[in-house]
Order: sequence, then C-alpha cells, then structure tokens
Amino acid sequence: LGLFYSMSALMLFLFAAGTAINVLPIACTI
Repeated sequence: LGLFYSMSALMLFLFAAGTAINVLPIACTI
C-alpha cells in the first residue's frame, strides 16, 4: 500500500510539473 501511494504521489507530482512547464511559456507570450 505504501509503495502504491508513493508511486501515485510521484506520478501526480510529475503531471503537475509537466503541466506547469507547458503553461509557463504560454503565459509568458500572452
């Protein structure tokens, strides 16, 4: 259970980081 929780938390963090990296250049150009 702990491994599954840590893996899901890591995937959520990577998804959030990827979204921020994708949105940042768009926000800069506006």
